[in-house]
Amino acid sequence: TARRHAGKLERLEAPAELLGRVQLELERPVAAEEHRRERSQALRWSIVGLVAVLGIALGLRFGLREVNAAPTLTFQIQRVQNASELDGLARDLAGGLTGGWSEVTWGEPR
Repeated sequence: TARRHAGKLERLEAPAELLGRVQLELERPVAAEEHRRERSQALRWSIVGLVAVLGIALGLRFGLREVNAAPTLTFQIQRVQNASELDGLARDLAGGLTGGWSEVTWGEPR
């Protein structure tokens, strides 16, 4: 069925300009194009690798400088008889750590 219908189709000629463009494309060296594409891709990856290495090196350089210059942590021990002698943050911390036991006030029994 396909042969019968394909035979009835009108055959058209391609314009001479199209034929010339197709021939030029076929004659063009494909290897040079592929080689150029591979070189540009290799160059791109080289630049990306160089930027990554420089970024890591600068991060380590300046990151270590900040670590060495970081202040040391200190703490202070205060002994108090009553939790009301502490400031608000220390009083809340003691209440949280003792389950509220430090906030209990002992008075005279009734």
